[in-house]
Amino acid sequence: MRELLAWAVGALAGVGRPVTGAVEQVRTWNLSGVFRFPTAGGYAWLKAVPGFAADEAAVIGAFAGVAPGLVPRVLAAAPGRVLAAGPGRVLMDEVPGRDCWEASAEVITGAVTRLVEAQAALAHGAPAGVADRRGSVLAGRVRALLDREDGARPGDGAGVRPGGLSAREVERARGLAGRWGALDGCGLPGTVVHGDFHPGNWRSDGGAPVVLDFADAHLGDPVLDGLRMGHFLTGRRLEVARRAWAMAWRDAVPGCAPERALEVGAPLAHLAYAARYQEFLDGIEPSERVYHEGDPAAEIRAALRAAAPA
Repeated sequence: MRELLAWAVGALAGVGRPVTGAVEQVRTWNLSGVFRFPTAGGYAWLKAVPGFAADEAAVIGAFAGVAPGLVPRVLAAAPGRVLAAGPGRVLMDEVPGRDCWEASAEVITGAVTRLVEAQAALAHGAPAGVADRRGSVLAGRVRALLDREDGARPGDGAGVRPGGLSAREVERARGLAGRWGALDGCGLPGTVVHGDFHPGNWRSDGGAPVVLDFADAHLGDPVLDGLRMGHFLTGRRLEVARRAWAMAWRDAVPGCAPERALEVGAPLAHLAYAARYQEFLDGIEPSERVYHEGDPAAEIRAALRAAAPA
């Protein structure tokens, strides 16, 4: 941690923002660390992430290029993969306001519409190094995850098995594979997906919200962002979000079928998160795996529930 904080102090000085007081540890856990620095030019935030997280600075830069104001201002960064030691890290200007957990319909519509417009502009133009998690890639990762669960590759010893699924559940999960092609048929373009798009990752001081936390960003189908809001919004607010998301994509890509994508993609989003959680498990220390050990199986079961007839 000393190396990380020393890097941040030096980087801030290098951009004319010398630190003027004590650093505040906002949050640290097995997937990230967040710190707040008082500087001569206002507060700056440092986020550190493991190597399997997205290069947030590159992703934020891509969005800033097509939608100024949608994302925070990056002050300095160093991706984990180019560091000799320590996690990847990004320094950003503080975003004033508060998280949008209680967002109004207007704020929800604004955040969703602006993200979709930016994603449409970035379609097929992801920044270098962003993980490819388009349908065919995710389908392969899900197959590998199910293989590990049912012992189709005995003795490989790789990673942590998700555990707990019955043979019948594994079989049913394999039966969802045909949905990947159906999702492609809905006409949404491959683009930069946020990966965890919900009001807790939006921040506003009364104006248009700024979107934060791109650690799960990747190249893929944007329906994942449309569906992710359903894990955090309910009732009327969820209806507003989904209507805004569908309308924005119809405007951006005439002839696409966003409502159909939400229906077809509902189980696939859970499978995508199952694969992502397994990536967490394979990338963190054994002592930290307890926090996520049940997540892949839980997401696979959620996929089965989402695919079940009403």
